[in-house]
Formats: sequence, C-alpha cells, structure tokens
Amino acid sequence: MTHTSTPLPRIEGYTTSIDDVKALGRSSPLAISDRGYEILGYEAAHLALNSDKFDKASTFKARLDDIGITEGSPSRSDWEVLMPATDGQLRTRLRVMYAGMMRPAQVARFGDRVRGLVAGVFDELGDRQSVDAMEEIVWRIPSRMYCDLVSAPYSLAPTAARLSESTQGPLMTRDTSRRQEAIDALYETYALVEEHISKRRENLGDDFTSHMIRQEIDGKLTEREMLLNAVGLLLASIDNTVHQMGIAIGTLLQRRDVWQQLVADPSLIPAAVEEAIRLAPRLNTLLRMTAEDVEVEGHVLDAGKIVFVSIASAQRDPAVLEAPDEFRLDRKGYRALQFGGGNFNCLGQHLARLEMQETVRALVTRYPNAHLRHDLKITSYPHGNEVERLDIALV
Repeated sequence: MTHTSTPLPRIEGYTTSIDDVKALGRSSPLAISDRGYEILGYEAAHLALNSDKFDKASTFKARLDDIGITEGSPSRSDWEVLMPATDGQLRTRLRVMYAGMMRPAQVARFGDRVRGLVAGVFDELGDRQSVDAMEEIVWRIPSRMYCDLVSAPYSLAPTAARLSESTQGPLMTRDTSRRQEAIDALYETYALVEEHISKRRENLGDDFTSHMIRQEIDGKLTEREMLLNAVGLLLASIDNTVHQMGIAIGTLLQRRDVWQQLVADPSLIPAAVEEAIRLAPRLNTLLRMTAEDVEVEGHVLDAGKIVFVSIASAQRDPAVLEAPDEFRLDRKGYRALQFGGGNFNCLGQHLARLEMQETVRALVTRYPNAHLRHDLKITSYPHGNEVERLDIALV
C-alpha cells in the first residue's frame, strides 16, 4: 500500500511478452501486482537499482524460497553466505577484491587474451558449413574465460559450465523440479574450487585465484571469505554471459541490414552489442527490496516490500529513448540497466561485454555470410530469457 491519495495502476497477472511489457510501461512508470511493486519506467528503474534505499540480498533469498531451498533446509546456509545473499560489511569485503580487478581499464588488458581464446574456439570449427552455435561456440567461450581467470586447464571448462548452469538456471526459471540439481551442483562447486585453491597455493601466478590467496595471506580476506569469492566467481562467470551472448548474436543475425553494416565496418560492433542488450536482455526483471519507505514517481513504496524492476520495459522507455523499438547503431547517452547499479552492479559486466564483442567480431570477419538456419528459439521466464536454439549457417 502506498501513502498517496492516487492509487497505483494494478497489473492483473504478469507476462513476459515484450508487446505486453511495453504497453504496461507506456501506461505508467510504476504499478502494483499480486507479486509486489512493478517498476516499468527507465528513470524509476535507475533509481531503484542505484539507491541505497533498495536492498538486493533479501531478494536472492526469496529466489531460493521460490525453488524450495527454504529457511532451515540443510543447504540454505551454504547459499546465504555467497555474495548475492550478503549485505553490510561482509558484502563489502567480498566485493573489494573483485572490484579492483574488474574495472574497465583492468578488463581492457584482457583484450588479447579474449581474442586468442575466441580465435581458438572458432579454429576448432574447421571447415564446418553450419554449427549449433550455443553448444560449439557460445558455451565454450565464457567457460574457458573462467579457466583463464583462475589458471585452470580448459579441460575443466565443460564442468564449470555445467555447474554454473545447474545453480543459476533453476533460480532463473523458478524450476522446483531442479532443486536437488542446484543443491548438488553447489556442493560440487565448493569441492572443485577448494581443490583448485589448494593446488594453486603451491604455484602462485598472475591470476584471480593467486590474487585471492595473496589477499588471504596478507590478512585482507579470511580463508572462508576467499573460498566464497572463488565459488561466486565460477557461478557468476558463465551462465548469464552465455545466454546474453546467444541472444545478442541471434538478434544481430535476425537483422540482415545491421549485420551487413557490421561486415562493412566492424568498428560498429560495440555499439551493436550494446543495442542488442538493450532490445533483448538476458534479464527480464531484477529484484530489489525496499530497505525503508522510499518515494518513487510521487508514490511512497512501503519498506520491506519486493520490487520487480522490469528491464524489458525500462530499456524501451519512450520518455528517455527516441524510437525505443528501433535498432540504432548511433544511439548515444544510454546506459543498459540489466547489469544493475550502485552497490549491486555486476562486477563482471565489462568482461562480459568484451567477450560478446570479440565473439561477434570473429563471426563477422570469418563468416560474413553467416545467417540463421532456423528461427532463433528463446524461452522467456518472469526473471529472464534462455536460448534454446541458435543454429547458424556459416556460408
């Protein structure tokens, strides 16, 4: 309930249809539904994602509840200590280590490494005429990038990809039938990471795991905090990047005029990836909780309430964006919302962008005539979108 005389418009039910989401957002930047507050406009979404009056940790716990990993269940405590579920001083300590290594200037240093990794994946295609791009390109790149970050062999990449998908996927889709899969994958991740850290102690280098070990040796992280960071890195590095990459590639291949512009001028690729993220985000909705009563668009949202920030609607807000449904390579002054903001922004977003850009660049330059063999198949859930099929003809 709000503290204003003008009631919020009410949404009966909720849909992931982009046409329905756009219609809702254009009728009001803020609404209410059976599930909670709905933020639909860009400015309101930007406020919710960047203000310290909104909390994220509680919403991660709500997602655990959704799939039946509830308070008191045996594995709940092992989820709640991971960064997405923490706040306060512990969250700050866990984030500091990542933040220093994931700034744009630091990520720029990964350029040659990412290009080499991408080139290796494409070299493995040989003289193929067509490809299941999700299986043979997209899943391989972020999972191998994770291996590079922690100095693990590429033979570990399929396992890392499986663990990331098995923990993140059920939370994204709210699939209760996969609850035990998520629990088992989390414990397998703990064991795998612990073993890797133990081996890495004997041969420190210039990688994330070595950096975390040095932080622990210097007393900046406890051994437990180091383990939590390492587990979080594996879980966060792969699944979301994979699906956003697949969505972006499919979105670009659907637009033949855009694809031809990229073939003619690859310098447009960063802008194209950003516009693909805007029009077709991996995340439909980001969840926040009001930490206190907070005013948004003239309405006071009650403290302790779940807020559903519609990325799909806000990133097409006509109040902020000219021709919001058009794909424009010259769009300026816009910041994607799906990576969050403030104290809860995605620390790996700059690396994820680099991986996507270099993968699109390799496709454009090696296979300028690439096109979809079948319709791009994406399944939409309330919280996000997952690519089910991305079959590409390469010639």
